[in-house]
Amino acid sequence: MSLDSIVGKQVYFNLRTKKLVAVLDRNPQEATIATVGDVSLGRRRSVRASLLHSDYLASDGQPHGNGYVPVDALPQEHPNAAKAADTRSNVNIDALDDMTDEELADVILEQQEIASDAKDTVDRAKAVAKSRRGDKRGTEVHGDIAFVYSGGSKFDADTAQKNLPAEDFKRISVLKPDAALARALFKKDPKKLALCLKDNGPSLTVRRATDDDREEADNLTGDDNEDFTVVAPY
Repeated sequence: MSLDSIVGKQVYFNLRTKKLVAVLDRNPQEATIATVGDVSLGRRRSVRASLLHSDYLASDGQPHGNGYVPVDALPQEHPNAAKAADTRSNVNIDALDDMTDEELADVILEQQEIASDAKDTVDRAKAVAKSRRGDKRGTEVHGDIAFVYSGGSKFDADTAQKNLPAEDFKRISVLKPDAALARALFKKDPKKLALCLKDNGPSLTVRRATDDDREEADNLTGDDNEDFTVVAPY
């Protein structure tokens, strides 16, 4: 949403969540605000009017540590001045105990929105990474992060019932077909076990790379004491 489209509304910068808010109404005690979204304003909520500062600096000459500052009051050299619409939060967890209920409500709502957006981004990013890797399993290390690609074949009752003879399907059935029982019974008959498996595609675990990950990584060259080249799979 363009700032120009918020006609007649004061726009402030939330110092904790690093998001913009529009002031919809205000009296000496409280103000009604809403987060500025990409296409519309978010949920309306009330905060103490004293949290809306008139300037970037407090009376002691130091920058305010919490509350809201007018966008126009942010100094150009301030690191957040050019990132006023950044949705990433910089909440100090240690400061939560000292927040008012209004501030906590603001932080909780903002973090829930960020978590929801982050999940969509992570799911999409994983899908892209897995599409580049194809069906190849293994471990890749990119900087300090490991991509661990594992098999996507998992026991599927419907697949087993469709492919197995009725007698074998009955043998692996309890109240419902059981993956552990199927693996135990068909341990020496991998062809039958394969008939129970449904390929759901490769899974991807993203974590901080361990020493074991680096040893197992199939996209690194050189030993532990040498520089290495990361090769992105395509």
